[in-house]
Amino acid sequence: MKIYNISDTQKFFNQIASCEGTVEILNGQGVLMTLQTADDKEKISLLAQTYTSGTLNGIEVKLHDPRDNDRMCRYLMEAA
Repeated sequence: MKIYNISDTQKFFNQIASCEGTVEILNGQGVLMTLQTADDKEKISLLAQTYTSGTLNGIEVKLHDPRDNDRMCRYLMEAA
């Protein structure tokens, strides 16, 4: 899913870190990050720090666990 206009980047990346399955993130510069383990997902805080100023725009997220997809959709609808 392609995601636009995330103003609370820390909350967004916390949501990503809470995913149980594999997560793939493709940023606007074409860099693909695959997060499979808890250690990988801890790196999310580093990624979040790079987006602290302004709005997160045009990030693509692929969630391999359907339950993570459901949670992310609910989060995005509540955040809108």
